[in-house]
Amino acid sequence: MKGKFKIDSVLIQNGQFAFAEQIPGRRQLLQVSFSRLSGYLTHISDMHYVWEMYPLQAVLTGRFMKRAPFHLRFVFPMRVKRDTFSFQGSLGGPASLKIFNPAVFPASGLKFTGGVLDGLTFSGSANSHYAVGTMTMLYHDMTFEAMKKKDTSRTNKFVSWGVNSFVRRNNPRKGKEKEAKSVALFFRRDVEKGFGNFFWKTLFSGMKATLIPSVNTMNLKNIQAVSPDTKEAKAQGKKTGR
Repeated sequence: MKGKFKIDSVLIQNGQFAFAEQIPGRRQLLQVSFSRLSGYLTHISDMHYVWEMYPLQAVLTGRFMKRAPFHLRFVFPMRVKRDTFSFQGSLGGPASLKIFNPAVFPASGLKFTGGVLDGLTFSGSANSHYAVGTMTMLYHDMTFEAMKKKDTSRTNKFVSWGVNSFVRRNNPRKGKEKEAKSVALFFRRDVEKGFGNFFWKTLFSGMKATLIPSVNTMNLKNIQAVSPDTKEAKAQGKKTGR
């Protein structure tokens, strides 16, 4: 497009977005879909004075995997030279945890066999290299089934027993005055894959961290490793010979 342009807003109605990925060693494609999309984009421009005053924003609502209602908001501060943006959103419940299986099973070999999603909220920020943030995923009575690698139609009963023994079955845990656990999001971007992959894998990192405490610990360590304060401290240590 030649010349300067400024578009106040673009409305979206009844749209859809989906992506699929072939996971090495898996026959079934990883699939994620957002349907019945409605929303808007605001402050679309190539003029610097607009960038200084307003960030580009995208607000979307619809259905995740044709079932759970979702709300998403992205903010892209165009005046910042680095490719950074922030995001926040939610999935509504109640919804069966099985709706995640088309995305979870090809990536992990695990299937949800029971459980109800009561709600999920998240927020964070990202750049061209990685995404960080927090997530609170509320659910109850979750059960998993591990499938055999060579024959994905058959259950690996021993692994299924092990998985269901150590994962968090409920969030919050059952009992009086039990608080819901919030976890860290962290994902390093695969530069050969698109935005949908980047965003979903970031959310999936939070789901794994909720179910498995050791994953949350790993996410927190990765966030600390890439934080500006940590990098500055390491650089200062090298200068002083520490």
